[in-house]
Amino acid sequence: MLAVLRATLLAIAVLAAVDAALVTASLFMTDSAPFSRQVFLVSLGVSGVFLGLAWLAAALQRHLAAVAQAGAAQSEMAASAFNRTFRPLAMYLMLASILVLLCMAMLSYAILARINQNFAVFG
Repeated sequence: MLAVLRATLLAIAVLAAVDAALVTASLFMTDSAPFSRQVFLVSLGVSGVFLGLAWLAAALQRHLAAVAQAGAAQSEMAASAFNRTFRPLAMYLMLASILVLLCMAMLSYAILARINQNFAVFG
C-alpha cells in the first residue's frame, strides 16, 4: 500500500511540474496569444501553484517513507501500535492522492487541448 501511495504522489509531482511548464510555455508557443501583463502574471501565478503542488507531493512522498521506516525500526509492541495508526492514515492519503491524480490528469488533458488549438492556456 505504501508503494502505491508513493508512486501516486510521485506521479502527481511529475504531472504538476509538467503542467507548470506547459502553462508557461503556452504563452510563447502560440501565435495568437494576447501578450498582456495580466495574462502573463496569471500564467506565472498558476505555474507557481502547480510547482508548489509538485513540491508538496514530492515532500509528502519522501517523508511518508521516512515515517514508515522509523515505525518499522521500533520494538515489536511499539511497531504494532504505530501500524494501527499509520495504516489507516496511509490508506486515506492513498485514496485522496488517487483523486488528486485524476484531477491532475484532467487538467493536463485540458491544457494540452488548449495548446493543440493554438491558444495560450490563459488569454
